[in-house]
Amino acid sequence: MRVLPLLIASLWFTPAAFTQLTPDALRVGQGWLRQDCAVGDQGQVIVLFNRSKADFEQFFLDALKSGPPADLLAQVDSASARLFDLRQEALRSGKTLGLSPANLQYVRQTTKDQYVASERARFVNHYNSQAVSGLAIVAGAQGKAALRALAADPRSPLREIARESLARLP
Repeated sequence: MRVLPLLIASLWFTPAAFTQLTPDALRVGQGWLRQDCAVGDQGQVIVLFNRSKADFEQFFLDALKSGPPADLLAQVDSASARLFDLRQEALRSGKTLGLSPANLQYVRQTTKDQYVASERARFVNHYNSQAVSGLAIVAGAQGKAALRALAADPRSPLREIARESLARLP
């Protein structure tokens, strides 16, 4: 079980660095960072981003630089801990949760701290990936430079999505 899809649908935040956008534009940007949307699957959001391209470029650069706000990460941790407890309760009752024997053994051996840390890392990677995907739509000179730096960094978990994003830029 993963907490990310449920959490993404319910979380809201407004870091000070993102206040240069209008309230409507901020809502769109925040929604983008929380959604599960691959590069190339942006739908009508592109039109909204293009209306304030420079502001959204800075928004995504700020999001990429700072990552998710601390209060959002605390919510991820809390939700992950609750989900872990629910999963453990189900396992104690004898339910296998549809898992294979090997996966069931792995789940039983995972500690709460390991699970919460894993979900946090997944969420941070998702958030940062969405910021990179947003830059693929609105990148000006600074955004392109940031994407090139990520694409060139062999240690970056965002390397491939940055490469894809650069390939989609005009």
